[in-house]
Amino acid sequence: MTLKKAQALHPEFIEVDVTLTPQAQERTKALSQAAMHKQMTLYLNNGRQLNTATVQGVLDGPSLMFSIPLDQLLEMMQSLIK
Repeated sequence: MTLKKAQALHPEFIEVDVTLTPQAQERTKALSQAAMHKQMTLYLNNGRQLNTATVQGVLDGPSLMFSIPLDQLLEMMQSLIK
């Protein structure tokens, strides 16, 4: 996981770049193929809803990137430590 402060318009957000395991990459690919042109919601590991978007293409890369408010990031990081 790589963290960096978001640029310009939303400095209160942090960009999170998560490297996927090969198994997670396959699951993400399959889920995004099944959800093509439908809405799909991204949840954090603590069950908190992060974002909902309409899938426009298959997510088939080795990583996912999203922006998250700093307070939610801190909450997510605490749940990873437990």
